[in-house]
Amino acid sequence: MGGEPAAREPASDANRGDDRTERSLDALRDENERLRERLAERKHEQRRIVDRYETLLDAARTDAEREATAEGDTPAGTATDRSTVERLLDRIVR
Repeated sequence: MGGEPAAREPASDANRGDDRTERSLDALRDENERLRERLAERKHEQRRIVDRYETLLDAARTDAEREATAEGDTPAGTATDRSTVERLLDRIVR
């Protein structure tokens, strides 16, 4: 009789340790999932911003080309502007 409680305590301690480990693992999994969702949201927001800037730049290019054509300029000057804008967009995306 005296030996039984002592034999149960180590098993009980082991179970408590396992429970704590399991809770810690669950907490880490939850945190990992939360961080993955946050990262996905940030990537989505970044893509939305880049898409919006691309739309605005396309509109600006179209306006600039119309103005250049109206003034008798060739679109060659806007090609340089376009490549500069494309390089800037690549930097934003990265």
